Amino acid sequence: MSDATEANAGRRTAVAAGWAAMGTVGNTILSFIVFLVLARLLKPAEFGVVAVATVFVDALLVLSRGGLPDAIVQRPKLDELYADTAFWVSAGLGVTCCALLMLGSFPIAIIFRMPELQPVLAVLAFTFVIGALGGIHEGRLQRSFGFKRLAMRTLAANTVAGLGAVVMAFHGFGVWSLVAQRLIASTLTMALTILAMPWRPRFRFDKTLARQQVTLGGKVLGSNLLIIMNNRVHELIAAYFLSASAVGLMRMAWRCIDLVSQVAVIPLAQVALPTYARVQGVPEVLEARFKGLVSASAILAMPAFLGMAAVAPILLPVVFGPQWADAAPVLQILCLLAPAFVVNSFVWPLLVSVNRAGVGVTLSAAQLAVGAAASFVAGPFGLVAISVTHVFRAYAFWPAILYLSRRFASVRSKTVLVAVGLPFVAAMAMAMVIALVVRGLTPHLGHVALLLSSISLGAVIYAALILVLAPKLVEPAKEKLLSLVLRRRVAV
Repeated sequence: MSDATEANAGRRTAVAAGWAAMGTVGNTILSFIVFLVLARLLKPAEFGVVAVATVFVDALLVLSRGGLPDAIVQRPKLDELYADTAFWVSAGLGVTCCALLMLGSFPIAIIFRMPELQPVLAVLAFTFVIGALGGIHEGRLQRSFGFKRLAMRTLAANTVAGLGAVVMAFHGFGVWSLVAQRLIASTLTMALTILAMPWRPRFRFDKTLARQQVTLGGKVLGSNLLIIMNNRVHELIAAYFLSASAVGLMRMAWRCIDLVSQVAVIPLAQVALPTYARVQGVPEVLEARFKGLVSASAILAMPAFLGMAAVAPILLPVVFGPQWADAAPVLQILCLLAPAFVVNSFVWPLLVSVNRAGVGVTLSAAQLAVGAAASFVAGPFGLVAISVTHVFRAYAFWPAILYLSRRFASVRSKTVLVAVGLPFVAAMAMAMVIALVVRGLTPHLGHVALLLSSISLGAVIYAALILVLAPKLVEPAKEKLLSLVLRRRVAV
């Protein structure tokens, strides 16, 4: 490959990464605004019903996609017969999953004692067929570096879907406004993808290629299902033992956690694997890169998570409405996941970079088993008890995570604990001060004024503490965050 060709390929990759990042940021902001408006218009129980339904929808969506878009992207040389076969396999999987969920909607509603869940599941089942029609087109777009078109179509689809959901919620459609949001987004995403990639599959099917595609998809199916169930199993247990309202409150708490992670964790985690891959043969450098990413994320995430816990009793009613006040204790408990959440986000790509992805899958399966069992035992004792078991599971597996990082990637436990521990100590001290301030001034200040003053005071306290406790972490973290921002600007 010539220097010019290599440089051009590098620029295409950078531009693609830039558009992917812009799409992620745009959709994160948009989805939060829509969620904020809907949260003020709808009840926790309505969110809870859809939250339970989407656990099943998202799990089956992994099966219906079958890893086929990824197979299209990874194919060294894509021929039309392979693409045609993949389309019809995808269509078949979509129809099958649609039928399975429609038939399963009745027993699922009975098991969870939610009659209103059955029609929601039955209607959302159509998203599998809709998604199947555009899945291979999406893979072909990714293969041709059409990330600008992918980002624009997702943003457009989510904008229209969000507006539609808000209008329906305002006019009293309740849970169906959330169902419509999902259906509209899926339909527009499919339609815009097909328009962006004007490829038409032919009526051709090769059994040998189909078997290859299903086998390849099966390799990613298990890990993707584990990720979904690890994140959502506690909602199913809350639905089984408690109520749709309880699930809605838990979903609200997790939505706040997701918002912080989208800003403080995920952008850095997305660059972790390529960062590790370049230095995987040099243990000292690999450890230094790992520490740099974890400390940069921790410096941002710790004050956000723990500060949010400190002001949760006033934050949720002010931002989302008084009907969400009961979610505050759940959010406060889940915010204690901060150190484990940050470290785990960077350990997974670390294991992948040293060719130990299978170890990560095994660990994830063990976490799911232990977490599900613990939450099931805690279920009868209420939502707070279920949340505590989620935190317990995260830290119960920390010794194993530290051991695996040391054994396979030569990352010492001390390195991990220092990178995340010092920002945690500074953020915890800040949160304790803010919690006392909130408790003392609540009778004297309005909630909005108290919230704004608490955030401002917390920022000053944390900045002073982190500069005193961890000055050696701050400068490298600042450089890493700055380089990430500059890289995205250059890419665009």
